[in-house]
Amino acid sequence: MKKLSAVLLVFSLLISAFLAVPVAEAQSKFKDVTDKHWAVKEIEFLSGKKVIQGYPDGTFKPNDNLTRMQIALMVSREKNYNLTDRSDPKLKDINKGQTNYNVVSAVMAEGIFKDVVNNNQFKPNAYVTRAEMASIMARAYNLTGGSSYQFKDVTSKHWAYSYVQAVATNQITIGYNDGTFKPDNLLTRSQFSAMMARILDKSFRSPSKINRETVINSMVSNYEYAKLSNTSASFNAWNPGSIHSYQVLMDLQNPSNMVFTIKAWSDPSVPNSDRIPTSVNKALQMMIPSGASTIYGIVNSVAKTGSSSDLNKDYSFDGYSVKVKFNGSAILIYFTN
Repeated sequence: MKKLSAVLLVFSLLISAFLAVPVAEAQSKFKDVTDKHWAVKEIEFLSGKKVIQGYPDGTFKPNDNLTRMQIALMVSREKNYNLTDRSDPKLKDINKGQTNYNVVSAVMAEGIFKDVVNNNQFKPNAYVTRAEMASIMARAYNLTGGSSYQFKDVTSKHWAYSYVQAVATNQITIGYNDGTFKPDNLLTRSQFSAMMARILDKSFRSPSKINRETVINSMVSNYEYAKLSNTSASFNAWNPGSIHSYQVLMDLQNPSNMVFTIKAWSDPSVPNSDRIPTSVNKALQMMIPSGASTIYGIVNSVAKTGSSSDLNKDYSFDGYSVKVKFNGSAILIYFTN
């Protein structure tokens, strides 16, 4: 069996034509949300469920920032909270008899604004940030979990760290291409619509896209160089202090199938721990966090010995069917979802 050679890691994303499913165009009932708007399907989905509403002039104002009162109204509407006989939250700026007092008392009693309201002031017209959104939605919908990906600007010391991790893990929202979450950015009505739709209907979530983007973010944020275009991402990375470099080419379409093709060092002077480029492990943690150590162990075994008793076995992790193969010159990891 040939030894693995070269210093190259190539990610090739394969799309099978027979897996493509045509989706009907969503027709918007709001005059400022065209059929080509990125969140038109989510907006129409929530409008159909009467979770969100437009304005009297027939607009939705998708780019307007969202206020605390608007989120309170939409979440209480979707959750069908009981709006009567709630205890008085004793807020300084919302009193009995005021418009939507019953809604505010309900969301306060449910605890979903616990991290947002301070000094007994609800501030109904205050705009909501992405961090506050993560807290509200995680509390309202019991979202939990930790992601293997860490955002640069939301460390474990950030007040919303656990909530940001929860919405990222559950594929409700993701970060930006620079590896940040931008927790203090204000939330727009269209962004909220997309997040709410993903919570209520998993078909709006896109695991492949999210995994792919978090892989890119992870690589870019770890001393590695990347060039991005509309159709591809080209990485030319160098690990400081080690002797190997590699390039990654990643197609940015939305695949149903993925294949990682890995070529490792064959030079016996290279320690076994360095034979597989480190980004393999990072990529596996992004793709299949619950199975990363298992698959990485198989890859390492093949890199060291040229074989493994676990080759060609079928595994299932995090929504993917996974299989590892070896063709004599490269290790192939197949992901199907």
